[in-house]
Amino acid sequence: MNLRQSLSLASLLLTLAILGWIWTSDQALDLALSNTALTNNRNTPDFIITQLKSQQFDEQGALKYTLRAQQLNHYPNGIAQITVPLLNFSDHAADNPWQITALTGQVNDLNHQVRLQQQVQLTQPFAATAQAWQMSTDDLAIDLDQAWVTTNRPVLLRHASGAMESQGMRSNLKTHQIELLNHVRGHYAPQ
Repeated sequence: MNLRQSLSLASLLLTLAILGWIWTSDQALDLALSNTALTNNRNTPDFIITQLKSQQFDEQGALKYTLRAQQLNHYPNGIAQITVPLLNFSDHAADNPWQITALTGQVNDLNHQVRLQQQVQLTQPFAATAQAWQMSTDDLAIDLDQAWVTTNRPVLLRHASGAMESQGMRSNLKTHQIELLNHVRGHYAPQ
């Protein structure tokens, strides 16, 4: 083999080695970019629903609750952000459902928990008597399965006969029991 053939073969092997290095580096860069895109997709909804209406029924086929929202953005981690939610809990025994509204909220797919925030209102708009309460707070946690609502934030409860303020509240929407937790103040004016 002469010198010219040896140099040609050496330069061909060097070119192939450089191209192989570039190709594997490009593959590694593509993989890194792909992993970055997957990581960033956690902040991107996997689906969006507008004008949502979702109903949940119990084992006997009776309506438990209805959730409506202007928009639901669902994320891969099982959390959904909702805007302008309206949640109605049915109460077949008393025939006066609880209605909960807010500006924003989150729904957790895994444990059926809802957290509503900003101008949260809890009312019984269809109550036949003047005994209905209206509650206001800025943050409310809701257990959809047990129909419990809780907050550790300030709460204002209004009634036809008066009003009460509290730092925190727990309520069972099935039994209509309300527990005010701390610093309770109120006034009552019998009619």
